[in-house]
Amino acid sequence: MSDSGNRFVTNLMKDAAQLLGTAKQIAPFKDDTLRATEIIPDKLLREELESLHIPINLNLNGSVEIRLSDDEMIAYADFFPPSGKGEPINASQFHEKLSDRNITCGVDGDRIKELIFKCNTERKEIQNQIIARGKSPVCQVPAHIELTAKFNNKTLAGDCFSDGGKIDYKKTNYLVLVKKGETIANQIPKTTGVMGQTVTNKAIPYTTSAVPKWKPGENTEVENLRVVAACDGRFVTSRNVFAVREVLEIYSDIDYSTGNLNYPKDVVLHGSVQDGFKLDIGGSLVCKKTLTATEVSCRENLSVSGGIVGRNRGIVTVEGSIRTNFIENSHVEAKDGIYVKKSILNSFVYSQGEITLGNKGQILGGKIYAGQGLQAYQIGSERSPKTEIVTGIDFIAQRNLFEIKDKTFELVRLLSRLNKAKDKYPDNISIPTTINKVQDTLRHLREQAATLLQALNKNECAEVKIFGMVCAGVSIEICNVVYIVTKRMDSVVFRLDKTKGRIVAEKRKLNG
Repeated sequence: MSDSGNRFVTNLMKDAAQLLGTAKQIAPFKDDTLRATEIIPDKLLREELESLHIPINLNLNGSVEIRLSDDEMIAYADFFPPSGKGEPINASQFHEKLSDRNITCGVDGDRIKELIFKCNTERKEIQNQIIARGKSPVCQVPAHIELTAKFNNKTLAGDCFSDGGKIDYKKTNYLVLVKKGETIANQIPKTTGVMGQTVTNKAIPYTTSAVPKWKPGENTEVENLRVVAACDGRFVTSRNVFAVREVLEIYSDIDYSTGNLNYPKDVVLHGSVQDGFKLDIGGSLVCKKTLTATEVSCRENLSVSGGIVGRNRGIVTVEGSIRTNFIENSHVEAKDGIYVKKSILNSFVYSQGEITLGNKGQILGGKIYAGQGLQAYQIGSERSPKTEIVTGIDFIAQRNLFEIKDKTFELVRLLSRLNKAKDKYPDNISIPTTINKVQDTLRHLREQAATLLQALNKNECAEVKIFGMVCAGVSIEICNVVYIVTKRMDSVVFRLDKTKGRIVAEKRKLNG
């Protein structure tokens, strides 16, 4: 190219640099700390020249662009090397830029020196480099007591069906046993909070963590920063208090050598219960074998490794939940849920919660009351006695209503005899007094019955879910509405249609 051509190109580049360098009004960066009137940086100048296909032979000084994250916790820098005979990046000028942006906290001086040296010597752009970090606040943690993992993950569950009718076995452990001296919890000292700081030296307040408010209860001791069990027993909690409750372990049978068992706390029974003997347990009962029941009462939960056999006269009443493998020829009641892995045979079973059977669980014969619904694989068979399922009903309210009904009939008959006696013996002043007492009692019973009727239909949304088959002849009752199965049905859900006042049977959905 001629000298005149070189001069033309040189002048053209100078004009372009002047025009681009004096363009004051540009769109602001996302970082709102940059002014809208910021001079266009050398980087933009280079890009504009390259877009015009003009070779960059300018003597441009090295430069640095600094930007902040939205929360001002990180400062980034882009380093641009000098071109031609331009001046290299100057460390003092770099720090002036930091000062202009008020970046004073967490500046990595050594890193900055390294990057400046590398950019100046290698003559390559270096972008998106972190040159300063703020300090995150440290959360304040109050002093508290923290349960160890063993006692902080206690679960209570039974067999439940998951999507597709497959069983989801959950770990059930009504009794979490603890040994004397075992660590139950640790005392965690207070951690003082520390204020945070942005790279622009703005203070960030710390927060205070929410912590569990556990308190040690009976049969626990504090040793250094540990809370340990003072005796062998069962780990229990009540609201925010944890304790160790003594557990009675019996390795023999309940028979003539022990007599009837009446114990106010928890019992683990490794032996059997011989015919005719009674158990009255004030806590929970864990039976490691089959429970041959004559009369068993538990104030809390019952867990039976084998099954419950009643021989058509055994009565089991539990105020908590029941878990067992099977129930056979028994009368069983629980205020909470009942979980039966295999089968319920010719039994009367009552629950105010839900009754759930395992993935092949069968109900053959008997009458089942499940206040919150029922799940089973099979109900009834061609050869089994009649099977009745009643759900949505508070069986205790229903039983009380029956008792009120019987008592009312007796009192009405008594009142009729008293009225006849009053006419026959008008001078007997005790008869009118007795009549008034009977009438008052009848009035009170009517009031009780009205209250119980309101509580009778406990759950109109209760459902009976069958994952296998339900056979002809089975009776399904939901909130006093009855459905008689007239032919075999597979994979079906029975529910109450309140608008039509009848039970409908629907094909079970895959995830139902």
